Amino acid sequence: MQLVLIFGGAMIALLVFGTLYKFHEVRKTMNWRQVPGRIVASRARARRVRTAQTHDRALGTGDHQMRNFAEIAYEYRVGGRSYRGTRVSIGEDLGDHDVEGRLARYPVGREVTVHYDPARPQDAVLENDAPEGVWRTMAIFIGVLVLLLVGGTLGFDAAVEGLRQRLQRPERALPAVALAAMSLFVALMARAAAAQAEAARHWPTTEGVIESSGVEALRMFSAGSEHTLRRMFRPDIVYRYHVGAAELKGSRLRFGGRFYASLDRLARHDAEAYPVGRRVRVHVNPANASDAVLEPVAAGLWLAWSLSAALAAAALFMALD
Repeated sequence: MQLVLIFGGAMIALLVFGTLYKFHEVRKTMNWRQVPGRIVASRARARRVRTAQTHDRALGTGDHQMRNFAEIAYEYRVGGRSYRGTRVSIGEDLGDHDVEGRLARYPVGREVTVHYDPARPQDAVLENDAPEGVWRTMAIFIGVLVLLLVGGTLGFDAAVEGLRQRLQRPERALPAVALAAMSLFVALMARAAAAQAEAARHWPTTEGVIESSGVEALRMFSAGSEHTLRRMFRPDIVYRYHVGAAELKGSRLRFGGRFYASLDRLARHDAEAYPVGRRVRVHVNPANASDAVLEPVAAGLWLAWSLSAALAAAALFMALD
């Protein structure tokens, strides 16, 4: 458990550092000067990006995900010289966030206030403050992580020690508690996926159309090997839909993990179900229009529940055998 504490503490420390660094950036921009500007370009653009959900063993350019970005460009003048900026706010735009909201706030031709760095006038933003409540949210989030890490570690140790005193074979206490903890974790993940799918069934829908449909072949390292490569396949389907004046694109068919097949024909099933040009109903999150899905179901939910039950049974076997 010391390794868990060290790893978890390092992750929390990185999160704290990132939050403090972002706070420093926001405070710095508060002292930037202001100048009038004008929006010269405003459109939604979708592009493939590599994200945290991308398979970590995939090589090359494969296994990217479609994300929407609000591309805003504005012009302003400082000291008689013209500049063109594209940053709306502080920080990197990871996509799929407030796309339609930004397009509505910054249509072409709108007069805006540009905040620029007097030492580097080419560095500018339109919004120089953090979203309301973000610092409080981050503080609560970090505090909860600390409590979970410390409390979970201490609770795990206490559970192992308590079970060790009751077993005829005390050495089985650690694997029994570990298996029970894994079972609980998988069950919680399955419950969260089920709840997400249930909520999506009540999202508003809009008409969309399949823009591309096929199977993407990926080269991946085999599990447990950094030298053996194998080909895996997954459906690669992109659909477009409109929310207000914004044309957005999505690639998520259903909730749950991303599944990969070793046979091309297994991955081709979804591609054949959604051919190019087919009209579809897109379920759109009313809080974020870039969050969309075609089928509001959680894929592989039965597998997650089965795995949770198997882990629980294994924990019980270790404790009672």
